[in-house]
Amino acid sequence: MFQSKLPKKFLSYVVLHAVYLINRIPTKILNNKSSYEVLYGEVSDLSNLKVFGCLSYASTIPVNRHKFDSRAKKCAFLSYKSDIKGFVLVDVHTSEILVARNVKFFDLEFPFHSFSVTAVPSTQIYLDCQVTHIVPVSDNVVNSFEENVEIPHEDSISGTEERDVEIVCVPTRKSSRNSLAPSYLQDYIYSSTGGNYPMNNVISYSTLSPKHLAYAYSLNTEIEPTSFLSTSKDSRWLTDMQAEIEALNVNNTWVFIDLPSDAISIGSKWVYKIKRHAYGTIERFKARLVAQSFSQIEGLDYFETFSPVAKLSTIRVLLCKLLKSLYGLK
Repeated sequence: MFQSKLPKKFLSYVVLHAVYLINRIPTKILNNKSSYEVLYGEVSDLSNLKVFGCLSYASTIPVNRHKFDSRAKKCAFLSYKSDIKGFVLVDVHTSEILVARNVKFFDLEFPFHSFSVTAVPSTQIYLDCQVTHIVPVSDNVVNSFEENVEIPHEDSISGTEERDVEIVCVPTRKSSRNSLAPSYLQDYIYSSTGGNYPMNNVISYSTLSPKHLAYAYSLNTEIEPTSFLSTSKDSRWLTDMQAEIEALNVNNTWVFIDLPSDAISIGSKWVYKIKRHAYGTIERFKARLVAQSFSQIEGLDYFETFSPVAKLSTIRVLLCKLLKSLYGLK
């Protein structure tokens, strides 16, 4: 962790990474065998070992990716994923924890290392007046653009003398062209009041049928609440919330116990939806109590997730066996 300069909030992943290595290192207590080999009866695969906190690039999903978007995310390696084939990474820019399989590792580079300005030999620093960070530019890189110049590492230049630094403020250039709307919005009205032709002057509900007009107006009569305080004085929502609590108690959704001293309780939230008929009339008010499980951390608060899923092919097999048993078919 000291080598990779990762923040202290990733200490739990340091422990997981250390345990992963300890379980795969041979020991004299187990006759020069690892704990993994004794438990599973096979030698562990050490070909996927990576340096903790090293630079890595995770391939992005091509489903919602534009052709000009980046094909990989800059991340740092945290741990291994035991239940699936993947690596646990942290996005350097957003601090998002993600699991990826197609990853390119650079074991000798660490993205969380910070470099000081005086450590890089440079005579000029170009400072953008609207940006808070300083970008150092080396002399040999500017003067010989077409030559392959290797920038010295921080360790190799730590003992060199500091040069005089000149701060040059380069003002940001602003375009003088008239801003136009994107071409893909030319068939849409996206401004209600601005422009030469405001939306309020060209949109009319006179062409709608009476049923559609009633539905459009009904959407503004009853607005779905977003908090418990806004529904605590409405008998319609209170009745549905009471029915929801009774249904949860009947289904034995929870068991009341004393909270352990080292545990932190998670919160809950009411979610409200108004169910409507096809023509806008209100069918019923629906309130659901959901747990804010996003506050839990995998590996600390829980270890696995389960979701009951039934495939259509499995249901067909069960129905076929049921019919054969009822009618004596072979």
